[in-house]
This record gives sequence, structure tokens and C-alpha cells, in this order.
Amino acid sequence: IAALDIRWPLLATAGSSTHIIEPIVQLVYRGTNTTLAGITNDDAQSFVFDDGNLFSFNRFSGYDRQETGLRANIGARYQADFGDNSWIELIGGQSFHLAGDNAFASADPAQVGNPASSGLGTDASYLVAGVRGSLWNIYRAGAKVQFDPQAGQVTRTAAALGFSNYGYTADIEYAYLRANPALGVDADQHEVGAVVGAPVPLPWMDYWRVKAGVYWDLATSQWLELQGGLYYD
Repeated sequence: IAALDIRWPLLATAGSSTHIIEPIVQLVYRGTNTTLAGITNDDAQSFVFDDGNLFSFNRFSGYDRQETGLRANIGARYQADFGDNSWIELIGGQSFHLAGDNAFASADPAQVGNPASSGLGTDASYLVAGVRGSLWNIYRAGAKVQFDPQAGQVTRTAAALGFSNYGYTADIEYAYLRANPALGVDADQHEVGAVVGAPVPLPWMDYWRVKAGVYWDLATSQWLELQGGLYYD
């Protein structure tokens, strides 16, 4: 594998706050036409193209699948630190397959690399972006989106709000997945969830926590998951 990673961070300060804008361009080449490295795909069965792996050299989760050919990843990152334990980060961009075999146009029995779902199966990928931040290291929020520019549709999005202070936590989550019959998803999916946690208020149970969560399908009005437990942190 050969890779060229070009970043040009631009720094600005204003009082106690620091701001960084960082354009990013990558060229990544793997000189093989073998995307299925293993006899079977045992360790690379999950894949979601998002801001978290936009600038990864190999986006598969394991060694049984690998990216091939020449690809360019283009995007930018913005980071701000406000000096009071508050910060924000934004990432966005797109990936382009320039030459060679496209591993994300070759599905396996686990449907990883299915061009109908990967967002990377064509020469120009879906657009992806994400934002996350924290206020005083107590409140946090984040969101991410995957957009199909050819269809002009949002294919996947997620958002979350959270609170954490003195061991008490609370999170609210929302996720959307566009219908994709190629993967057996016949209708749009809308899901919400809530998770809360707290320390056990007993002096002989230091580092023990209780946690509970619920997840609800908005489209079908059904419970998806109920969870709870006692954990040692």
C-alpha cells in the first residue's frame, strides 16, 4: 500500500479560544485486485461509511476484506476549543475511486461491499459529514449524515444528546436509515433510544454502576430493545 496524506491546518486564536481549519487531501493506492483476502469473510462483516472513516486508508473492519485500486479522499476538518472545557469539531468530505478494482463494488455473502449500500460503490462516493461537541465537559451533542448526491437524498443520519456529571449520565439518540430493498430494508427506518446511568449509592460498592436503556421504532411503533444491568467500571 502507498499513501499520500496532505493537510494544511490554519490556526486562529481569539482570546481564550482556538480555531483550526484543516483542508485534507489523500491519495491511497493498493496494488492488488484481490479484495477478498480471506477464504471467507469472518472479521469484516460490518461497514458504515461516515465521517469516522472518511480519511481511513482501509475502511473495512477486519483483515478479510481490503480496499483496492487508487482512491482520493477530499474534505476538511474544523476544530474549536473555547478554553472552558467546551469544544466543537466538524468533518466533511467525499471519496473518489480513480483507478483499479473498486472493493466496494464487490459484495460478499455478508453483503459487505455491496454497491447498493456501501456509499463507495461508484467512482464518486456519497457525501458524509459529522459534528460533535461538548459544553463544559458536562453536556455533549453530535450528529452525522450520509447523502447520495446522485439521488439527492439523505441515506443515513444519526443524532445524539448527552449529559454526564458526578457519575450520572443520560443520553438520547435518534437514527434514520433510508429504505434499501437490496439489503432487505423495505421501508425507511426511524429509531429513538434513551440510556441512563448512575453510581450505586453504597459505600462498599465503589466503581459499581447501574444502567438502563430503551429503544423504540417510530415507523412501526414497536419496542426494539430494553436493557439494564449492574456494571463494574
